[in-house]
Amino acid sequence: MQDDPARKASAESLMALAAKSSLLGSLATSMAKTIDEIQAGRLLEEVMGNGFQVSPLAAMAEGPKRARSLAEIPTNCRHLVWLGIGTRDLPNCPWPASELKILRKAKLDVDDGSRALAALRAAECRGFARVRESALVVLLPADLGRRAHPLWQSIFANMNQDLRETIPLERVLEDETRRPTWLTVEKTHVVRASGRRPLWMIPPEMQVGRNTVSYSELDSRVHCLLKWTLRYSANLKPAEISRVPSPSAIKGTFQHSLMERLFESRQVPSREEAVRRAAALFDERLPLDAAPLAEPQAETEKRLLRQQFLRSVDMLASILNEGGCREVRIEEPLMGEAFGKKLEGSIDCLVIYENGKEGVIDFKSGGQKTFTENLRHGKAFQLAIYCHSRRKPGHPDPSAAYFILENAGILTTNSSPLPGVENKMKNDGNSMKEVWQRLEEMVASCQRFLDQGQVPAWPLMEKEQWPLHIKDLFEKGPATLKTGQAICKYCDFKSLCGLESAL
Repeated sequence: MQDDPARKASAESLMALAAKSSLLGSLATSMAKTIDEIQAGRLLEEVMGNGFQVSPLAAMAEGPKRARSLAEIPTNCRHLVWLGIGTRDLPNCPWPASELKILRKAKLDVDDGSRALAALRAAECRGFARVRESALVVLLPADLGRRAHPLWQSIFANMNQDLRETIPLERVLEDETRRPTWLTVEKTHVVRASGRRPLWMIPPEMQVGRNTVSYSELDSRVHCLLKWTLRYSANLKPAEISRVPSPSAIKGTFQHSLMERLFESRQVPSREEAVRRAAALFDERLPLDAAPLAEPQAETEKRLLRQQFLRSVDMLASILNEGGCREVRIEEPLMGEAFGKKLEGSIDCLVIYENGKEGVIDFKSGGQKTFTENLRHGKAFQLAIYCHSRRKPGHPDPSAAYFILENAGILTTNSSPLPGVENKMKNDGNSMKEVWQRLEEMVASCQRFLDQGQVPAWPLMEKEQWPLHIKDLFEKGPATLKTGQAICKYCDFKSLCGLESAL
């Protein structure tokens, strides 16, 4: 039997079951002669809590997907298995009612926790509404001591009286003829509050001024004034509760954090030392900072990311050593002003060379083609802003480059070359000072529209309506309901401008 893995696993399972049965018997005899349903559920949970260790199945295309909350169901799905209907509200508000009253009387708007809870419940309802065919609701022992989820309470209240019986899961699985509970569904035609609206009229006096500027703010301003107005003037933000980071975002954030730890001392290690330390950091921090990639089903993805990261570290260390770099600063805060306001944000990587010259490097997870085009056509605004923040009278302008982590690619220009890449990829393109001057002209052009009370959504307009700076930025005609310009990809307001339906 020792040579048969299947029989050995079965024997281990039976021994574990016997131990749990013995524990259950001991717990039962130590209690009173009768136990209620909640106590029985807790006993069962205590006995089965550790379970038998199994590996989760790898996620497959069109196969089952796991979500920690109904709020995390991002797209329509056919079926839902809802495990556990018990819920707990968010923590109580730290402010006593008397102090909240005083704060509100002083016109200080303090959230007592009800808004966060309302946003969570709304996100859960939207997630449940994406289920198209059926839902299997499973009551777990832990639910018996908790309050039922409000959404389940609403569903339960709308069920027929004779169909509200709680049925053991074993009976449901064994009885193929058992009829399901059908809920009445009403379809209602909803009229959108606003259709596609490429031009908004907002009086200049209603525009709220800002004391700082940043790359993301300036990028939104020159590409789409509507996005800029809603995000930075009206200060509208999406609810963070229902937002789940994408796999690419997790990878990018994780690699940035590793770079920060790798160059924490600001010294430039040799290639061998850099790769050795990077490998140790990756293995140590992966389960802590990027847990989804540490799961068994992500083994292939994890191995690929590790190889890519070590190759990138090897290339970066080579460039820094060949260029004579003496100091590396990761996430260096921006300095100086722009457009009469303080610059905020940070440079991914600031490098300082033996001769005192500086260089800025912006880490990118991927998108080599896009950033190559940005350099060639004078649209590398992020690098230009970074260089502007480091520009000093009487000193040479900083060098600039994109570093693509996906393939260890270094992108710089002949006009602002990064030392150490003479034999690597470079592109023709404007200097960072020229790109900055172009950005200043674009911001001035946008300000003229705001001064006239016009807030356009350029991606929704025809080419003939675009100002000169937009014609230079956009590469294609007006967006359709399903596509848009690059600025639209990560925009939170597509349902407001009408680019996509909010339903």
